[in-house]
Amino acid sequence: MVRITISYSKFKSIEWKDENGKPVTYIGLRNKVFAHVSLPGCKGISVNCRFYYNGYEGKTYLSALTPITLSAAGKVKIALSLSSDQLKKIIEDRKRFSNGQKIRIYLKLSSRHWIENLTKASQHPILFNDTIEFRSLIIYKDSDCKEKLQGGIADSGSTVYVRVSTANMETGKIRLDVYKHETGYQEEKNSKPSPVYSTSCPVNSTGVYKFSLTLAAPPYKEGTAYKVVVSWIFSSNQSSNGNVNNNTGRQTSKETKRYILKGKEVLFSVKRHIPMPKAEPSKANVNRTEPEKGGCPRCREEWTDMLPRLQKIFKGVSSEKLSTVARIYTRYMKELRMDTCWIKAHFFAQAYKETGGKLDVKKGESFNYYWEIIPTKLSAFRTDKGRFYARQWGRAEKKSTKTNAVSKENQIKIANYAYSYEFSKGKKLGNKYPNDGWHFRGRGLIQLTGRSCYTAIEKILHDIGYSCDITSSIEKSDQVGKNFELAVVASMAFFKWKNADMYRLCNGNKNTTGISTIVGMKETNKDTGKSNYEEKQEAFTNRTSVAFIVDNCKWNVKEPPKQTPKQGKWHEPVDNPQITIWTQSGRNEPSNAVLGAKRPNGHYHQGVDLFCTEGSNVYACLDGIVESITDSPKGQGQTIVLKITDKEQINYFRQRRRDYNPTYDGEKNRVKDLMKILIIYILSTII
Repeated sequence: MVRITISYSKFKSIEWKDENGKPVTYIGLRNKVFAHVSLPGCKGISVNCRFYYNGYEGKTYLSALTPITLSAAGKVKIALSLSSDQLKKIIEDRKRFSNGQKIRIYLKLSSRHWIENLTKASQHPILFNDTIEFRSLIIYKDSDCKEKLQGGIADSGSTVYVRVSTANMETGKIRLDVYKHETGYQEEKNSKPSPVYSTSCPVNSTGVYKFSLTLAAPPYKEGTAYKVVVSWIFSSNQSSNGNVNNNTGRQTSKETKRYILKGKEVLFSVKRHIPMPKAEPSKANVNRTEPEKGGCPRCREEWTDMLPRLQKIFKGVSSEKLSTVARIYTRYMKELRMDTCWIKAHFFAQAYKETGGKLDVKKGESFNYYWEIIPTKLSAFRTDKGRFYARQWGRAEKKSTKTNAVSKENQIKIANYAYSYEFSKGKKLGNKYPNDGWHFRGRGLIQLTGRSCYTAIEKILHDIGYSCDITSSIEKSDQVGKNFELAVVASMAFFKWKNADMYRLCNGNKNTTGISTIVGMKETNKDTGKSNYEEKQEAFTNRTSVAFIVDNCKWNVKEPPKQTPKQGKWHEPVDNPQITIWTQSGRNEPSNAVLGAKRPNGHYHQGVDLFCTEGSNVYACLDGIVESITDSPKGQGQTIVLKITDKEQINYFRQRRRDYNPTYDGEKNRVKDLMKILIIYILSTII
């Protein structure tokens, strides 16, 4: 049997890529792009191509009709670059369009033979964009720029890499400045700060630049936030080649006619390094765990332990999203005093209702209102003038559809009027400028609203080591609704801004009304007939309080957090225990080795005599804290006194053994045989 494969000629696809084979969406000044065309079944068939755009006077061709050579698979790469005359003509045509029409360049394919869908190639144009701009500014942990700096926090002494991407910059140089980040009042006082570090490099043909920053002192200090700013320094004749925003460019010298175009900014902070104390060579390395207020092991659990609780609450939400929540919450919960099971249950009950149980961040408060509803929701519209604006800007029909929705332009007007500093609501929100209503509209897990709120939260986050900028521009404040990690930690900081004593309001309290009133006003859901306060209470009762096991939370019990043992392994009381003459009843008989020597009366010593090399970890079988460590005056190593803290363990211990009275006769004379093996003598004192 012979299998015959029948194929026919057809147009399959076209992709626009740069010289490195990476996808592009536009062609700019002086750069070259390639149209990657796939025409399966067309090998040996003559196909012609030419580029054109729709100019002011009609179709304008950029190249002559040119034959193309296809590979065996029917693929070809066609180059497109624009000459100076073509650029000039395109820019002139664009200026003549009164409606600001964008210029797109098309590829036209033609052939004397029938090729299916060949004309569809012209349905995939590439945009002409001569805007001179900074496209991206990202900080990476590695020199290959693959691993982004998470959370904007870098280790002291480490090297980070700043990658800058630009468009249509032909000459001049790119400058990078690093400033100490100031917020609020500090920034107003120091309007012209000096950079702590500056560097620059000439403009290149790729438009991509990489700068390295070694975060060591000087100039970088631990626990300090910094702002990276990139700029393009160019001469006056350069700007005429492209579309430069005149508001951002400024002349720096009349003689040299040099300008600066400031670009993007990004924040990072240098993490404070806390050195671990080293064990003294003459002392035993004993794990000392000081007790913390709130002894519940779940209150300050790791993010990996918190994750399954969130999965029980937010069913259907991706593990990746919930992992982000767990990581960022546990990282900053102590600094923000949100580190008990009760507080977590209250916080996530609010988040559950505010996000519809899906943890979808609110990108921005919607003002798509039916005009008669606007005065009932927004007090500024309750005057005659306000009602006039409500009718003018609001939706005409009650039921919202895609066709009758309030336009973005009118939503901006509604927000700026509703939250204007001229009205009580705007004053309460701390708004100062005409666009603050829209600029600082509600965003995030819980709706953060108003200039005062955004400014205060930015400072709170800066103080705990989470650097961010959510006030300097509309693009920055939009991050509260786009950056999920930022949305979570900003919502946590919201309660600190409100001066809410979360310990008092949440711990031991199953009523969510106190927290609900802080988050927002009481509203009734017309579909369920229940208020949002009632729905938050249900989320707490049925979901979050169960997941965080609040009934068993020991938030008010003073006890040390328990160290999690390695699962499935019994642990020796000391790492790498040593066999010595002392543990063998004075004879070299390893099979007879015990932890403790026989007394003269024939009974084994009831204490715990441990032998190990210096620097080894020592473990106790009961929970307690180290009361004292002293050198034995009789040459028997060190005496460690533990203060037992768990009463249940004390009772259990007393039921199993007699009181212990130390006896040293018959033991101390063997010390000389121990040589360099360190004796650790532990006496557990029960209180």
